[in-house]
Amino acid sequence: MKKASAATPISKTATAADGPRILVTAGESSGDLYAALLVEALRRRLPAATFFGCAGPRMRAAGVEPVVDAESLAVVGLVEVVSHIPRIYGEFRKLVGEARRRRPDLAIMTDSPDMNL
Repeated sequence: MKKASAATPISKTATAADGPRILVTAGESSGDLYAALLVEALRRRLPAATFFGCAGPRMRAAGVEPVVDAESLAVVGLVEVVSHIPRIYGEFRKLVGEARRRRPDLAIMTDSPDMNL
């Protein structure tokens, strides 16, 4: 598969045998909805594309393979967050490791700047 450049549309990077690999993340329910709608639209234009990442129920229904369950990262409150840091860090490392292994052609990071930046 040839690599995309700034001037190369993503649809031109895949061969007939394999479509683009797209990493999609959403850490909140609103982002899960928007990302799912985007994945559905992309799937119509790029039927051979594969999607994976941090997915909630709507993204899973749209066909995103959940490397990390977005609902497992939903923690509110200082005490809650602090007590869940080891688990959250482990999930983040799992997602980063999978992204390095799969080398996505495109990353779509929806909402949740704490996770995505």
